[in-house]
Order: sequence, then C-alpha cells, then structure tokens
Amino acid sequence: MKKILALPLAGFLLPAYSYAAPLTVASQGKSTFSIVLPENAPSSVQQSAKELQKDIQISTGATLPIVTDNTTTNSSLISLGQTKQATAAGINLSNVQLEGFRIVTKNGNIYILGKDTKNGELTAEGGTSNGTANGVYTFLEDYLEVRWLMPGQLGLDIPIKSTFIVNDINRTEAPFFINRREPYIQNSLPSVEQWEDHQKLGYSFRINHSHNWTQTVTPDLFKDHPDWFAMIDGKRVPPSGRYKLETTNPELVQFFANKAVEALQAHPQTNTFSLSPSDSRGWSESPESKALYDPAPNGSTHPSVTPLILKFYRDVADIVSHKYPQGKLAGYIYADYLYPPTKGGMTLPDNFYPVIAPSIDYGFTLYRPDVQHDFNALMQEWSKVTPHLFYYDLPNTITPNSGIVTPPAPEILNFIFPRLVKNNVKGVYIYGMSAWGQTALSNYILAKMMWNPHLDAAQIQHDWLMRAYGPAAGAAMETFYNKLDAHFRDYYRQNDDAHYTFTPSILKGLYAVNYPELEQLFLAAKSQQMTSAQQQRLALLEDNMIVLQWRLRTGKYLSIDYQSPLTRTDDEVMEILLQKNADFDLFPGMIDSGPTTKPIPVQIGSAVGEAPPKISVGLRNKTQVLLYSKTGGDVEILPFRASGGKPFISFTLKDNHNQIVKSGLVTRGQTITFAAKAGTPYFFYINSGIYGFNVRGAAAAIQSNADGGRLHLFGSPATLYAYVPSGVSSWGLTLATAIPGETGKVIVTAPGGKIAAELATTTQPTKSVSLAGKEGFWKIDISKAESGVLDDVFLHFDPSISPWLSLNPAEPLIVGQ
Repeated sequence: MKKILALPLAGFLLPAYSYAAPLTVASQGKSTFSIVLPENAPSSVQQSAKELQKDIQISTGATLPIVTDNTTTNSSLISLGQTKQATAAGINLSNVQLEGFRIVTKNGNIYILGKDTKNGELTAEGGTSNGTANGVYTFLEDYLEVRWLMPGQLGLDIPIKSTFIVNDINRTEAPFFINRREPYIQNSLPSVEQWEDHQKLGYSFRINHSHNWTQTVTPDLFKDHPDWFAMIDGKRVPPSGRYKLETTNPELVQFFANKAVEALQAHPQTNTFSLSPSDSRGWSESPESKALYDPAPNGSTHPSVTPLILKFYRDVADIVSHKYPQGKLAGYIYADYLYPPTKGGMTLPDNFYPVIAPSIDYGFTLYRPDVQHDFNALMQEWSKVTPHLFYYDLPNTITPNSGIVTPPAPEILNFIFPRLVKNNVKGVYIYGMSAWGQTALSNYILAKMMWNPHLDAAQIQHDWLMRAYGPAAGAAMETFYNKLDAHFRDYYRQNDDAHYTFTPSILKGLYAVNYPELEQLFLAAKSQQMTSAQQQRLALLEDNMIVLQWRLRTGKYLSIDYQSPLTRTDDEVMEILLQKNADFDLFPGMIDSGPTTKPIPVQIGSAVGEAPPKISVGLRNKTQVLLYSKTGGDVEILPFRASGGKPFISFTLKDNHNQIVKSGLVTRGQTITFAAKAGTPYFFYINSGIYGFNVRGAAAAIQSNADGGRLHLFGSPATLYAYVPSGVSSWGLTLATAIPGETGKVIVTAPGGKIAAELATTTQPTKSVSLAGKEGFWKIDISKAESGVLDDVFLHFDPSISPWLSLNPAEPLIVGQ
C-alpha cells in the first residue's frame, strides 16, 4: 500500500499493529461488507456513510449497502458510530477527545466511531463534534487514498483499485486544536462546506473574537455619555467609523461588562463574548488613557497601547467573574496592543481567552528574519501568561488574489505551526484565499496542518501536486512553485513595505520581472501527459496565468507586444473572467455583474428641456445606468475618463431579463457599442473605479441608490432629473462632501421652473432639505461651491421617489410607473 501522509505527534495515538489477517473490503467489483449506522445517526455520520459508499464504489466498482444497526445481516461490517455492533464488540470511546475517533479492525469487521453531537445539539463549549465523520474521512484518505483537492467533483481524486485490502488497525486520533477555521474561501457555498468537512475543519470550542466596541457601545449613547468616548485634541469626539472608547471610565467598563453578561445569559451557546477594540487607530488621548501608553515599538512611530487595553480586559473580566462566574470573554492581542507592556503587568484573568493576531507577519512577511525573531518572542511571552491562547493570522495571504498566482509558502507554514504547538495554542483562525482556481493548493495545506500541525507543508504540497496533475506535470509544477516561492521570498526581504495587500508595486516589481520565467515553467508542465481531470485542474491555474499576463500587458509592465501561448485579447479575457463554475466563483471580486434585473416598465416622458450637446456624467464606485431607445438601433457609450478600478474598470450590460448582452472593460476613448431593441430597457453596470462617459442613441437614467443607498458623483458638474410621482406629499435630498477641501453645491428646480432649494457644503459636511411633493421632473444641478474643490459628491434621495435620475431633459425616463 502507498505510504500515507501521517506523521507521529504528541496527543495522537497511532496504529498499534498486530498480525491479524488483512481484510478484503472489495475485490473484482464485489464486496461482502455492509456499512452500518446507528438508527438515529446524526447527519454528519449519515453524510460520511454516503461518501464512504460512493468512494469505494468509484475506486473498486463494489457498492456496499448502507443499513441501520437494527438490521440483521450476515455480511462483514464497516460500523460507523456507536452502533449496537460496536458495543457488542467491546469497542467504546473511553479516552477519545471531542472531534476525535477510533478506527479498529476486529473479528473481520471495521469499526469507525467518534464523539458525535446530535443534530441541533452543541458541546458544552458551544461547538460541535463530528468525530465519526472525521474518522471516516481519515479512513478514506489513509487507506483508500482518496483526496479532496478542492471543492466539487473536480477536486475528488480516487485511485482505481481492483482489490481494496485493509491491514489490521487500532488507531485513536484527535485534532491538536479545538478550534480550526479557515475563513475567506467562499465558505458559505455548499461545495466548500463539504470540502471543509472532508478536511476535518470545525470546532468543539466556540470563541468569538471580532472587533466589538462599536456594536456594544453604539453611537446613540454619545448624547448622554460623551465621556464614554475617546478624547481627541482635548475634546470628546462624536463617534463615527471605527471609533474608540474611553476605557478608563468606570461607568463605561461597567456598561460593557453588563452587556457581556446579558449576551452570555441570553445566548449561552455563544460561549464567549468579545471585548476586542474596533480596528485601526484613534485611541483616546485623555490624560488617564495616555498614562497607560507605552513607547512605540521598534520600527513604529505610534505608541503601544497594550497597557491600556489589558487594563480594560482585566476590568471587564473582573466584573463579569463576579456577576456571571461561568462567563468567558475573548479579545485580540493585536496591532497597537501586540507587544508586551512595560507598565501595568501582563497578567490575564482566568475567564479571558486572548487571541493573538501578530499583524507584523501578515502577507508573506515571515520570510524576513527580523519578523521571525519578533514572532518567536511574541508567542513565547504571551503563552507564559495564559493557558487559553488562540491564534489569528494571514501569513501567506495576499488580497485580492484573483487573476494572479501565489505560492503556498511551505517554509512559512513550517515555521509557524511548530511554534503554535510549542506555545500550546488552543485554536487557529487562519485566512485562506477565495480564488480557488489558483489557491486550492494553499487552502489544502492550511487545512491539513490545522488538523495535524506536525505535518510537513512541503510534503503536503508535493502530495497535492502529484495527485492534482499526475507525476510528470506535478513534478514540473513543483519546480514552478519552488521558483515562485523563491521570488516571493526575495521580494519580501528586499521590500519592507510589501504586506498582504496586492499593489501595483508588487505587480511590477515581483510579477512583471519574473513572469516570463514562470510562464515557461508553467507551459512545460502543461505539455506533460495528464488525465482529463488533471488537465481541467491545470486549466484553472492557466486562466489565472492568462489574466495575470493580460494585467501586466495592459498596465504596461510587460511590453504591449508581448506574445505567448497565454496571450489573449480583452474580449477573450472577459470571457474567462465571466465563465461560470458550479462549485465556486472562479475570479471572486474581479467582475461584478451587478444586481439581478427584472422586467420593469419604462416610458419616455414629456420633454422638460432641450437636449444638451453631450449627455455626460462623472461617477465613482458602483453605478447602474438604465438605457432605453424608443426606436432601437446602435447605442454608444463613450468613456472620457477611466481610472482606479479594482483591479480594473469592467462593465456588464444586461437586458430586462437579467441576460448579459455584453461585457468588457471601460477604457478611456474606447467606445462601447451595442444594438438596442426598440422599447427595451438595458442596464449598464460598473462596480468600481472613477469614470465618466457620454451616451448616444438612447435615453439614459442613473440609479441613485446603487452604491449603498446613495449616488456617488465625481469631479465634474452634472445635471440630473428626478421624477416625483403623484401621491408623494414631500421628499428629501441630502448633499454630502468631505469639507473643507471638498465641497459642492446643489440647486433644486421644481417642475415649472421655480428654484425650490439651494444646498452647499462649505461649512458643514452634509446639508439636507425637505421638499414639497409635486408630480413631475425636478432638476438637480450639481456644481462647484464658492470655496473648495468639486471632487467626491454624495447625494441621498428620499426612497419615496423614483431612484432613476434622467440625464437628457429632452427624453426623461419614467421608470416603474
């Protein structure tokens, strides 16, 4: 049998082999075994039984029946869970931890059983335990050699066996970590959820550690308790954004503790309540708070606030321990409160579960020796003061990660996980990456090491590549990834500003420099003999290589004349980006086709003015434009500005039934043309960037609430026409800008030509007006104010009026009436 990828580790009881005769589970398409379940087996066991049956059938051709333990059968058994047969055989779960399992062969049968929570039930610490299922998936991996390389059928790799033989087994195993989560991998998709089950991700101990200040101490409390909020420049600042609190205020501490107790009593299954501050800086500058500042750590110009935050954690935890002794709290050790304090002590209460998030190592920075040194020191120091240390990280992540190729960085993972073991970390929350087409390998390695941190990341990578692409192409791709890894290592060691955010500097300095070499290595792999499934898996990565080359060429980081087998036109790249996959989004975040369009009545209203020479507008971020031609014919959209897209500005044009008519890039000077059917609405959607365009051949209206309920105009005057239907007694309009540098002015003219309101944001960031309802089109003129510049302008329209703002007064649109 092929050597399995399991290594000895503390806490795992590995097989104690005897010399009983091997069991032949299947041979020549037949089997004498049945799969037996408890009569009321939880869904996790039932699903694992189906996977066991399916995978054995695919591998051997034999179909094993699934029966309950009340069924009389003369066949041999693969018993799953605490069946009557397992009990009769004397096989129990003594000394088996939550989420753990036993696999035992005895008297010609195979028993796989573990600690299982029933459907709808939780462990005492708010989690679940799918021990039997974990045992089944381990059995399939280690004895049938099944691999779930990525979500969905394409990720399933099962060797064909004429005979499936199992040697004597007596194996007990449990995860090292009681909480194993890999977020940001499209986790809500059914195929990804199933992949997580197969990788034995999950938790028997629930910990809540998110930033929780703004959710607990809400902005409305400022009116009565301004002293609960941060002091900045000698004043209590009204809360906005990621605001901070005055944690030295005893009343604020008492309020927070009361909220924690209320939440835990009302929902004990949540297990922990988070005390974590809101993200970013902005700490209170009150004398009481500043007395708890520490000097800035090496390499930073900002003071450490670890003493301030630890005091808050201790103060809240002390109150909770008296009011609700069983209550547990959690909070980050992170960012400005990552380094150990020099004042106030480092002790942590027994009811507090710290989550260390070593932000110094995000995004491949652990390639740097100085970061490795600090990581070691931080883990050692914090592990000394608590038996409850949890870990949060994104050490081999770059975002956004679609349309590029990233290394799994086994060197970094082999550095981290032994130190988590050494410092007795209880649980891990480590970012995966959402772009499965190029990050399946990275996500897979992380999942494996979360279950067994003693594994070798490089060996897991090797195993995955061989199974995903076959021996020849897998070996070539191993060379590819080793080179890519080396280039990342060199770049991050030479560029101290490189972090986890994908930047033009990384595109230019890392990818452009090394792309030709990487492309040749990839093409060498592609030329190798592979099965159809292996070719399809490599094609997912090839599409990312194609998009990467295209981005380099369009960004002029490679010669625009660069040609290779991976060169594609703009339209061909858009087809790649828009292709569908049943199991996960192929390029998450790169293309947003916009909201679902539904049949909607549209008509051209009576003219309220003459057609301007140009129908144009400057916009930013999400926008949807309705285009309508009464007679049909060619419609032209002429971009005069296009910049700042993430990662580029793309569009989708859909009809009234949500069908994509056209898609592509918004590029300055390149006209977008389509043939419109007469009397048919079309929806032109853009999700990011700064852009301006003219429209010819159709009446046009902008959706006023496409960008989070507002319209985001940018950089140029505009005239829009808002339709107020009959029956509206009044409606409101708000203008917002970032004063004093950015200002704006709006003049509102009612139907009939009378000016109804003037708004300007020269002294206040927002101005609002309530207007009397009058049916018809209201003219909205946006222009420069008396001071400041016209830049980002936000308009909020009352939801009682039509959200569609017409551009052409000669052909104003009435939508949805």
